[in-house]
Amino acid sequence: LQFISTLLQYFDQRTQSKQALERRVFLIKSHLNDKGNLLAKSLLKQSEESVASFNFFGITKILEEAVLSDKALDYAILMNKSRIAFAHTAKPQLQSQILEEQSDYFAANVMTRQIKEYDQQGNTVLEFIEPLVISTEPWGVLRLGISLKQLQNEIDQSTKNSEQRIKNIILKSILTALILAVLGLAIVIVIV
Repeated sequence: LQFISTLLQYFDQRTQSKQALERRVFLIKSHLNDKGNLLAKSLLKQSEESVASFNFFGITKILEEAVLSDKALDYAILMNKSRIAFAHTAKPQLQSQILEEQSDYFAANVMTRQIKEYDQQGNTVLEFIEPLVISTEPWGVLRLGISLKQLQNEIDQSTKNSEQRIKNIILKSILTALILAVLGLAIVIVIV
């Protein structure tokens, strides 16, 4: 009877933990999505103004400051339709270079706001791609990469906590079963 009760508790706890984790992941992703959209809109306006006035040094500094001030923001890239990077906070040596990654080719062809998820060196990044339009002409894109490292850490910690709770339930059930067995044996000995 105790074994069946333990199994039921185990499966119930596992289901509840999985559902709670899925809710947390959804909420964190929604928060990161909202944060990325707000940041992208703000930096897009500044980028368009800087590109229109050929102030690439100024926008580079603004993007660098944005990345430094926000732990979740991994990088910012400003590139034209030809994939030439005018600002690249993650790899400044690529500035004025033609970007050749598959994600660069994709971003260069974006005509409307896009959000893509990429794996970059073992870190999952949510990339917000904002097209830049100068005088009604598509010029290029602003790309902001928001790290999902925090989300992965939350998932790992939640899974670890869930496993520990399940182990505690099993241990308590085993102890309860042992105590009941000892009490049952003691009652039988006293009666006999």
